[in-house]
Amino acid sequence: MKTEGKRIRRWKGGMDAVQTAQYLHDMAANGWILDEVGYLLFVFREEEPQELIYRVVTMKEAAIGEELAKYEAEGWKVAGNWEEQYVFVKERDLWADDTLERQIAVEEFDRQLETDADLRKNMTIVTLVIVAFFLVFLFLQHGTDMLVDGLGMNLLISFGPNLLILVVGGWLMSRRLRKKKERMLDGESVSARDADWRGSRIRTAAAIAVGVLLIGWGLYLEAGWNEKQYDLPQEISYEDIAAVRLEKLENAPLLRVGDPYEKQREWAKQYYGSYAHFHIYDNTVTEHHALIIEKRTETDQRMKKSEEGEDIVLHTDYHKCIVESLAEKQYARDLEWEDTFYDDHVKWDRELLVTYEPVFDELHVCRKDLGMESDIHILCRQGRQVMELDYTGQAEPERILQEVEKVFEAQN
Repeated sequence: MKTEGKRIRRWKGGMDAVQTAQYLHDMAANGWILDEVGYLLFVFREEEPQELIYRVVTMKEAAIGEELAKYEAEGWKVAGNWEEQYVFVKERDLWADDTLERQIAVEEFDRQLETDADLRKNMTIVTLVIVAFFLVFLFLQHGTDMLVDGLGMNLLISFGPNLLILVVGGWLMSRRLRKKKERMLDGESVSARDADWRGSRIRTAAAIAVGVLLIGWGLYLEAGWNEKQYDLPQEISYEDIAAVRLEKLENAPLLRVGDPYEKQREWAKQYYGSYAHFHIYDNTVTEHHALIIEKRTETDQRMKKSEEGEDIVLHTDYHKCIVESLAEKQYARDLEWEDTFYDDHVKWDRELLVTYEPVFDELHVCRKDLGMESDIHILCRQGRQVMELDYTGQAEPERILQEVEKVFEAQN
């Protein structure tokens, strides 16, 4: 609340016309009389408390003299307006019973029904136009193959829920308003819930806050602000970084390939610009922070046994979810990706067997053939922890799984 002498400003959102009228009445009863109507704010002036009746009407266009004269003939005065939204006021002693209150509510329901119908119609037309545009675009790009490849169906499936919400949700809202209107016509008074402006404002503010948080969280994740990337330390425990170390698998001193992270990042900026943040660097750790839902750590390790030796690569991707069900879904997504990912350069060998008896709840081990080279691909889950690895060295899968167990135990 902002005070300016004998005037205050209050946010006007979060209420329908009936609730707004009740809100203005309550303010007048506390000595704050509506003085101006703005786009987002009401301006009140301080006076003696009064019993006033307010009526909020949104015209289809700016009111003309005849429309205003109609309200004036019924005892209403214009308290203020913002474009097509008009606020009328009259003394409470002119209100003999609650007939006028019901009349105002019925008119408001009629206006809402008409407005909602127009809005749904326009949104449906816009949605259909967008779908038609993309269908035509896909047809021009792919011809009839769009039907074979399922592109057109995927598009319809993507927009289908929106149309369903518009149709079903709109029907339910209209049905609720019609029921309320019928009760008013049968003589029922406006209920306290219908005029509960406090609860409505609280719910609206909460919805806005949740929306802002969700949008902010999405931007936070999309922009990569949740990521922390740094050079892989030479000596560090599994408690500190949840990743199998390449040195542990090779049981031999290794030489790191590439420059330290900061130098690699400067080099990447020259070629990737602002996208350098998303580039994969050698011997780096990337920590992802998705609020409290999960802890995720990725490493990209590239080393070799001698100056003339071949590079040995190990990529690890570790998840620790807040609940086990999320870990199960993460494992299923990673396994599904492997089942669906295939091109001319990547082949999966499902015949790689392991004799090691692990304690994992779920385990998948295979070999990924990349043409010139191949690596071992491991996906495993234990409780809330999931790890995926790609390894090009000579260590046996059983040896890798032993180290994974040590990581899971250290992170418990």
